[in-house]
Amino acid sequence: MGEAIENPFARLSLNQRESRVIEPEKNSPLGYDKEKVLVGRLITSKVLGHNTIVQRLRNVWFLKGNLTTSALGDNTVLFRFSHDLDKKRVLAGAPWFIEDHLLILDEETANVIVGEHAFTSSPLWLQLHGLPVGLITERRKAFEDLAIV
Repeated sequence: MGEAIENPFARLSLNQRESRVIEPEKNSPLGYDKEKVLVGRLITSKVLGHNTIVQRLRNVWFLKGNLTTSALGDNTVLFRFSHDLDKKRVLAGAPWFIEDHLLILDEETANVIVGEHAFTSSPLWLQLHGLPVGLITERRKAFEDLAIV
C-alpha cells in the first residue's frame, strides 16, 4: 500500500505508438530558431487585435525579410523573423509604440509562459532640456549605461 501512495505511476509504461517523439511543426510557435524570435506585449488595458498590432508594426519596421506571427493572448504576439538582422534592427530601434501604448519586446522566448510572463523592462529614450553643454558630451556615456530601470 505504501508503494502505491509513493509512486502511483511505477507500473505504467508506454506502448510503441505512445513512445514516439513528436517534433514541433516548423510553422508552430514552438518550431522556431530562437535567434530570430521575439515575444511582445502591448502595455494597455485596451485589447488591440492581433492583425492590428502586426500591421502597425510592419508599417514602421521596414523589414528586409519575412515576418510570421502568432497571437499568444490579449496584446501578446510571437514574432518570427526570417533574418536575424531584422530582429536586431527591431531591438535597436526600441522603444516601439502603437497608439501611444508601449510595446515591450523580450528575447527570452523559451521561458515565456503565456499569461504569466511579466514583461517588466524596455529601453527608453529620455530627452532632458536645460542641461549644461558640458554635461551633454561628458556624461553621455553615463546616460547610455542607464539601460535597465
